[in-house]
Amino acid sequence: MFAIPGIAALIVFILARPQEFFTLLQRVPFLHLFTALAVLGWVIDVRLRRTQPIGTPGLPWAVAFLGWCVVTVAVITPEILLTKTVEMAILFALYFTIAHGIQKFRTLQIVAGVMMATCLFISAVCLHQGYSDKQCVGGQELEGEINGKADGRLCTNNESCYGPDSEPGSSIAASTSARSARTRSRSAFAIAVSCKIPTRSRSRSRRARCRC
Repeated sequence: MFAIPGIAALIVFILARPQEFFTLLQRVPFLHLFTALAVLGWVIDVRLRRTQPIGTPGLPWAVAFLGWCVVTVAVITPEILLTKTVEMAILFALYFTIAHGIQKFRTLQIVAGVMMATCLFISAVCLHQGYSDKQCVGGQELEGEINGKADGRLCTNNESCYGPDSEPGSSIAASTSARSARTRSRSAFAIAVSCKIPTRSRSRSRRARCRC
């Protein structure tokens, strides 16, 4: 049972990503702390004989897949090897603790409840974004996405965001979210429908975007 708090926290932070809404949370590496908490909890459960240290049939395949991912990143993009290795290690720790730390129906119910609550919250946010009016968002365009804040002006396309009221020297976009215009491609928030598909480029360009 000691692994459950870390597992639940990892599920919430990986799926819902509250640190992207509340930037204050980014000052503390919660993902790393929760990963360590989940692994430590599993070790404590094993020592207290609440969990049997028995590997699942899928463990060798998961380890092989993790190794293959690390090798491919090292060969193709070695400059981001460390960052991607840490991210994959966090995901593997989540799989390992869930697959090996949940051996009773009670713990399964708790983790399933956390997963269901998180998915319902994400669905509510997606519904709100889908039915909300698009707003102009000023910020910096990074790799085909806008990272900024809404300025309160409603729009229908990219061109309607330009004008004397726009912020000088910044990209303009439209978004249904009043907090952020960032498309979360690695989470369940990535359901935004763009009025214009932005080009994926590593250069920091300043363009106008109208997105929903």
